Amino acid sequence: MRKTIAIISCLFLLFSGCGEKNNERQQPGNSSVPATDEVKVTVLDIGKADCIVIQTKMHTIMIDTGEKNNADEIEEYLNQEGITHIDYLELTHYDKDHIGGLPKLLKAGVSFDTIYAYNKPVESKAYRKMTEALEEYQKELVFVEKEQMLQVDDIVLEIYPPEKEEYRNDGEEDENEYSIVTKMTHGKDSFLFAADACGERLQELPEQMDVDVDYLKVPHHGRKDDYSEEFISLTSPKYAVITCSEKNPASNKLVREIQKANAMDFETKDGTVAAVSTGDRITVDWQ
Repeated sequence: MRKTIAIISCLFLLFSGCGEKNNERQQPGNSSVPATDEVKVTVLDIGKADCIVIQTKMHTIMIDTGEKNNADEIEEYLNQEGITHIDYLELTHYDKDHIGGLPKLLKAGVSFDTIYAYNKPVESKAYRKMTEALEEYQKELVFVEKEQMLQVDDIVLEIYPPEKEEYRNDGEEDENEYSIVTKMTHGKDSFLFAADACGERLQELPEQMDVDVDYLKVPHHGRKDDYSEEFISLTSPKYAVITCSEKNPASNKLVREIQKANAMDFETKDGTVAAVSTGDRITVDWQ
């Protein structure tokens, strides 16, 4: 019953376990598609955790599923919006505040067509619970191993996996560095969902894509690192959304940098943040 989704630039030919990793960069083509309908982007107020819901005319996309104890809130929001089916789910990386809610959502009957992730298993309780739930509900991860572009209705998603096979901070691996990052274009409006990218991963992004966007989901819950100021300057957003809580607030220094860049700062500690894009104008407010 759903419209056929156009596939652009060899869309997701790399599925789980198929062939060797292709490190040759795939250059995205023309991402300009005429905007014919409004698109809604909602960043849920679930504390220091990520769950973003993107609604086009005919499809729903989710980026991350929060923690285990966030699943009821996510399900409540989906029910309010009349959503029982997610066409695409992106799991940006395997920290519990990004994947923890998936088992309960599956158990609650939320349907997921395709689940994209990065091919790097981790040893954690949240990851084990997720893989057990995926097996129980006969779902498989689709691994994104090179840059991809996907058109869904009148939006274009450019999906960028990490470029390196290993990242280390102070000699230890940092799961945040493996974040899949997504750029969304809707007519003239541009969005960047930076997951928990930090350190080297954050510095890779301007090499992978044009990071000058209208709307930025600020990376890593508003934590400031050595590259934050430069990254905010490069992205120069009109709107910056931070997933944080009163208990785990964003860095005051980073918020000041956002304000110095003349961006409007929205933090989920103050409530769910909803944006509506017409293709030539974005409006953002608390829902």
